[in-house]
Amino acid sequence: MAKIIDFPTATPQEMMAINEVVFANVINDGELSSLVDIREGVKSGDRLAWVNPLSLIGKPSRGCEPVSDTATADLVEKTWDLQEFDVRIEQCYADLEEILYSLGLKDGIERGDLTGTEYAMFLETLVTNALDKMYKRFVFFGDTEAANITDGGHITDSVDVDYFTVIDGVFKQIATMIAGAEAVVVTTIAANAEATKAAQMAYSWDPIAILQAAILNANVAIEGEDDPVIYVTRFFMAKLKAKMLSLPQYTESQFSKNELGFNTVTFLGHTITEMKEWDEQIIANHSGTTYYKPFRALYTTKKNLKVGVPSLSTFKVLKAWYENKDRKYYIDAMDKLDCIVMRPELISIAW
Repeated sequence: MAKIIDFPTATPQEMMAINEVVFANVINDGELSSLVDIREGVKSGDRLAWVNPLSLIGKPSRGCEPVSDTATADLVEKTWDLQEFDVRIEQCYADLEEILYSLGLKDGIERGDLTGTEYAMFLETLVTNALDKMYKRFVFFGDTEAANITDGGHITDSVDVDYFTVIDGVFKQIATMIAGAEAVVVTTIAANAEATKAAQMAYSWDPIAILQAAILNANVAIEGEDDPVIYVTRFFMAKLKAKMLSLPQYTESQFSKNELGFNTVTFLGHTITEMKEWDEQIIANHSGTTYYKPFRALYTTKKNLKVGVPSLSTFKVLKAWYENKDRKYYIDAMDKLDCIVMRPELISIAW
């Protein structure tokens, strides 16, 4: 079994406690629930429905016994289809012996049992952080038809596509809507189509003009909702910040970090939120000769992006135990979820 963490070996004099290990900074934007509308108590087959506004009513007075208006309101439904996923991490004590951070192991017959050790707590923290990233990967980048680049897809060739095929996430659903000529507003960012990563980054374009088009061309119904949001990649935000700060009406103080740790800026009355984890996914997992659509801006509403789970009480819950017959320590997670982009007319995307 491959080691989870490849610690260096050391003499006893060089050993140090596991609690002296410093976690590398990880890109960890705020809770998923701050970005999308999470529904619990969801079962496969449950339906989501909304009613579009009533059609035209009201004509010049028709006197006695008027003919009724032919008013209609379309009912649109989508169905939850929860998919199961699981996580299994295992650690054998033998992989930890005679390494720099082996302090904390037990003695004798209990030596293989990592339960309650500093190392176990360390490992569970790593898994918890990874679980948060996993949910965001599923929700935004999930694609049940994901394929590696050499197979005609967009996933980095060295990455196992099974990490993406649990559900169709937000971007896949939007792409499907666009292909089906649904009412999604699309603004093209030419830099994304450049032939190399260097060319994508060097391409000269105006992010302010792109953002204005994405906002002003969007369906006015987005503004009628109480929770409009604009999410952008860090690639996009970097271009936007450079452009804005080159103009006299913008200052560095207009860029700030909110209480959840997201970098934001206000533009045309909207809060623009930087999604660094999108960039992390694109760089690590959607990268070949080029990055796959590194410049992205999504204008929609939070309630238009729905995630369904059976129960919030099991959301992000880990189970850890020691199996005596294997002499291994295990960490498991298992749950179901689905993601639904509700209304295409409430989507304006620049990419």
